[in-house]
Amino acid sequence: MDTGWMDRKATQDNLRPLVKAGVLSPGELEQALRIAGIIPDGKAWGRFLNTLFLMLGSIFLAAGVIFFFAYNWDSMHRLLKLAVVQTALIITIVVSSYHGFEKLPGKASLLVSCILVGALFALFGQIYQTGADAYELFLAWSAFITGWVIISNFAVLWLLLLILLEAALFLYWAQVVEMSWFIYRSPVIYELIFGINVLALTLWELFSSRGVAWLRGRWIPRLVASIGLFFLMIPLVILIVDRHALSPGSKYNMLLPLLYIASVGFVLWFYRSLIFDLYMIALTLLSVIVLISIFFARHIGSNYGGFLLLSLLIVGLSAGTAAWLRSLARKQSSEIL
Repeated sequence: MDTGWMDRKATQDNLRPLVKAGVLSPGELEQALRIAGIIPDGKAWGRFLNTLFLMLGSIFLAAGVIFFFAYNWDSMHRLLKLAVVQTALIITIVVSSYHGFEKLPGKASLLVSCILVGALFALFGQIYQTGADAYELFLAWSAFITGWVIISNFAVLWLLLLILLEAALFLYWAQVVEMSWFIYRSPVIYELIFGINVLALTLWELFSSRGVAWLRGRWIPRLVASIGLFFLMIPLVILIVDRHALSPGSKYNMLLPLLYIASVGFVLWFYRSLIFDLYMIALTLLSVIVLISIFFARHIGSNYGGFLLLSLLIVGLSAGTAAWLRSLARKQSSEIL
């Protein structure tokens, strides 16, 4: 029997084959997974809850400062308003510097600082009525926290920066390019935001695969993928429901279906073959079901027979998708074992 496993790292992929080889029993495997920290114990759950409550408390603290002004706006002098925000900002910066950016309290304090920077810009604009457009607020907010984001090695701050940049781009398109809030007529803005999310997701997967420790989590890339897919689906739904609602004759209208089909094919291949992620596959298939259902709902009609046919179609697609996802999960488990 191959004894090279004794020199391998205690990971789930390396421990599970030992059950099949008869080296470990299922009970011993579970104990080994607990010792290796793969299955969380009481202390691991305690650390998780401490992290969760610390981050939620930080976000609620920043929100509390913002709502404090909303409630007491008329009864506070403008200098007092600025002093409160700047004092809170200085305190969070000091706390973050004291704990250091490598420790969780320092990261949480830095997150509050980044949120308060936006609150300070918004407060200044409301007090002095600078006349700046909304996109300038988000752009300045992004610029002033970029340095902190780079040195923090904190994925949540990178997510915040991504959201701020996309909000700035969306508002810029509405206020400068289209000069109208009816920007749903232009598919370009949705394609741009989708492209930004694809780029962010690609960089995440690239550096995560190279062992960058603070990129090990999966919830942020899943959230980025969900946001990107949502923005790609908006113009597709409009195109299905009323193709004249989009900019007539725009060459970017024809790019939408091609971009979507290419994205679906790539995601199904990448997250099945290279990095197995059942959420990404399920998210993509859900979008396919939604678009197919909307297409048939648009053309079937509003009679009872059409509704029945549409219901059967949705049930059939959902059942087939669920069965395929279960088979993928079983196949992945068997490959690990």
